[in-house]
Amino acid sequence: MDQPVHTFHQSAHFVANSTKYDYSNGPLEGINHKIKNLKRSCFGFRNFENLLRRIECIRY
Repeated sequence: MDQPVHTFHQSAHFVANSTKYDYSNGPLEGINHKIKNLKRSCFGFRNFENLLRRIECIRY
C-alpha cells in the first residue's frame, strides 16, 4: 500500500488540476491510437506521402 500512496502524493498536483479544469487529452490520444493502428495494419506504404494522405482521411 506504500507504493500507491507514494505515487498519489507525487502526482497530487496533477490530480487536483484534472478536477479543477475541464480539459482532456482523450481526443488527441484517440487520434494517436488510430494512427498507430494504421501503421500496424498497412505494413508500410510505397512512400511517405501515401501515409500522410491516409492519416488525413482518418483524422475526422
